[in-house]
Amino acid sequence: MATRKIIIKGQNHAVNSAITVTFAGVEISSGAVSTEVIDESDVWSGEDVTPVAIFEFEYDNADDTQETEHSLRIEVTAGQIRAGQIWIEATRDAAIVNSYPEKRFPGVEIDGNYYHAPGDVGVYGDGSESALPERINILINDAEPISIGYEGNNSGQQFLLSAGDTFACTVRVPATLSTYS
Repeated sequence: MATRKIIIKGQNHAVNSAITVTFAGVEISSGAVSTEVIDESDVWSGEDVTPVAIFEFEYDNADDTQETEHSLRIEVTAGQIRAGQIWIEATRDAAIVNSYPEKRFPGVEIDGNYYHAPGDVGVYGDGSESALPERINILINDAEPISIGYEGNNSGQQFLLSAGDTFACTVRVPATLSTYS
């Protein structure tokens, strides 16, 4: 069992945004979103608005030798946010990353930790339509996100959520990265 980080990226659209986050049935946080406020219209206008970590946490995975699945719920209690991709820590060991040919680790380094790239690539799939991304079974207010205002799909887009909305999904947590062989 190892302590691993999860980062939920997106944007904060209101100064009073607050969320309650539950992972694997356990409430892990409830309170204000502290990231910079980005006007929601900037996202639609094509401005270069890069998603940031709106929430991150550490957890102890019971078995890091195989993929596990965990429920995630984000309840927006005030304001408005966009919930985006989920970044799962692969390893904290640079020697493992450097064991890959030509240093081609199939992920991303963030603040000295190495994360699996989200979406239908790497450990999550091959980019095909049948690939399963890092989050599956996405529901907004207990319904599939097909209505206007929720842009994206299971492959990693963001979902606009206002006070009273609940984002739920299953997060696929791959095994920790091991030395390339």
